[in-house]
Amino acid sequence: MASLRTKVVEPEAKKQESPQLMEAKELEHLQETPTEDKQRICSALAPVLRLTRNLYDLAYLHYDPETETVKATFLNGHTKTANVALDSGTAMIRDIIQQIV
Repeated sequence: MASLRTKVVEPEAKKQESPQLMEAKELEHLQETPTEDKQRICSALAPVLRLTRNLYDLAYLHYDPETETVKATFLNGHTKTANVALDSGTAMIRDIIQQIV
């Protein structure tokens, strides 16, 4: 008589991710570019620029997303426009300063 053997199937152990795969996922996450709020950067930058000798009379900075420009308005009503097309937040700060001073 043949013996009946039943095969016991054990649940699969949780698969562990390799360190390389984990590192790749972390790098992918870091490479995602966060959206920068360019008007918020302008609003934070204006008070700092007012502390300087050259821009003490700066009233405000307004970012226009349609034209990718920043309009600097001064207390006397004069305005200057800085082109910040395709700029990152830090490049935008540099371009604003270079173009309105």
